[in-house]
Amino acid sequence: MEFRKHETKILSIYGALLKRNFLNTIRNPLLMKAKVLQGIFLSLFAGGLFFGAGKKDLMNLNNWNYLTGCLFFISINAFTTCLSPVTITFPL
Repeated sequence: MEFRKHETKILSIYGALLKRNFLNTIRNPLLMKAKVLQGIFLSLFAGGLFFGAGKKDLMNLNNWNYLTGCLFFISINAFTTCLSPVTITFPL
């Protein structure tokens, strides 16, 4: 038995996944409200935590640590937010 090779562009794959996730979120109003509230809460938390981190003298190493910590926090938060629906699916 021979298999055909089928190549799909990465943008079309991401587009299909984005569309599916968007439709699932729109169809579930409770999930939509929860995601909006989660986004508001986390943005206020991160804003309060790192308020004024970039206004200080950037020649000081501690100020760079604040900025890199802020970027790390935001990137890890975005990653875990996208990953949490996937991890919930596996036990089911």
